Amino acid sequence: MKNNNVYSKLYYHLIWSTKNRTPILTKEIRPDVYKYIGRTITMKDWHLIAIGGIEDHIHILIQKRPSKEISYVVSSLKSSSSRFIKKNFNQNFEWQRGYGVFTVDKNSVNIIKKYILNQENHHKKSEEHTQPSPEAMAGMASSVETFNVNDFESELNNQ
Repeated sequence: MKNNNVYSKLYYHLIWSTKNRTPILTKEIRPDVYKYIGRTITMKDWHLIAIGGIEDHIHILIQKRPSKEISYVVSSLKSSSSRFIKKNFNQNFEWQRGYGVFTVDKNSVNIIKKYILNQENHHKKSEEHTQPSPEAMAGMASSVETFNVNDFESELNNQ
């Protein structure tokens, strides 16, 4: 993106979950939620590259100028989409308090885009082929509000 004689190509992979990983984002409502978030991103003059997820979390790949901090971007997207979901689908809806954010280099954008757009199949495969250990289940229960970078990198490496 060009702005005032500054050239930048900043890509961010954003991830956050529904509160308590509650499976509220059903197949029926996800398209409307994704369209709403996409319109919000466009209105803010950011660029949506990909959006995807499953019932309990969402992934978004955006390109944006360095003019706004990424925490502002996430806060804006979470608050506006939360209001949209509450108004149209579930008045008790809430996102988790935290989020994951990763910078993405230009050469990895298509890999991350594919990963995001393939979330349903990715999680379906994971459920069919892996059974978490009791230790992993205990870790999941204690880290509902956090995102483990190592898990993310492991998922990418297994693609």
